[in-house]
Amino acid sequence: MRALAQSWGRGLRPVRSSPDLNRWVSGHARDREVREPSASFHLADGVDQDRKDGRTIRFFEVGVGLGMFDSWQQCLKWCGDRFMPRHASQK
Repeated sequence: MRALAQSWGRGLRPVRSSPDLNRWVSGHARDREVREPSASFHLADGVDQDRKDGRTIRFFEVGVGLGMFDSWQQCLKWCGDRFMPRHASQK
């Protein structure tokens, strides 16, 4: 999930390549430049959390926040079309 979200633009900027024991990857917030890590991305559920105010954004909303999609539904559909085999839904 992290690599996919990073490919959407400069919004997810991790400071470490590996997560902590709880599967959070420290990084920088999408909407401001700061020297210290100011956000975290959870690898298991795709939540992006801003440490300044505790605000969380779910994975499909991250795509919207980064300007890649107009809605979380559009992001969900794109991910489904790209990563879910078409024949799996036809069973």
